[in-house]
Amino acid sequence: REGYELAVSRPEVIYKTISSSNAPSPWRAETAAHHLGHNFYYPYVAVRPDGGALLLQISDDNIGGINPYLIVRFLEDQPVQWRNRVIADLSNHPLYGLKTRPRMVNTSDLYVDRSNNIHIIHGEFTDPNQKYQPQHKYSKYEVDPIFQTTG
Repeated sequence: REGYELAVSRPEVIYKTISSSNAPSPWRAETAAHHLGHNFYYPYVAVRPDGGALLLQISDDNIGGINPYLIVRFLEDQPVQWRNRVIADLSNHPLYGLKTRPRMVNTSDLYVDRSNNIHIIHGEFTDPNQKYQPQHKYSKYEVDPIFQTTG
């Protein structure tokens, strides 16, 4: 895909792509997710070699002027529909408090390696003695065989 735009329109996530063709309407829009129940911020977007989109999102609700970060989700463009995976949900963690510890997770990285494996790094603020030092977690997902390319 030559370009992309991400429009977050509650309760849907709309992903748009553009090609370099001279078509009258080069933008193509897809609904990546419905009714997520939260506002999300998308600091990491990646594109697989086959053109499929990957979105790493973090919850970004505004509650009384405070933005708690509690949920990390991963959206992956699939041939038929988008796949939605919860990477971390600490909204019920005993340390969470809107005024005492509103940030329970963060996102650090999203990338695709040469073997088409998807790598995600996120942080969890679960050490009761370290309010601002996350314990980083690593996730690796193999791309569905339909996306494997020969090189």
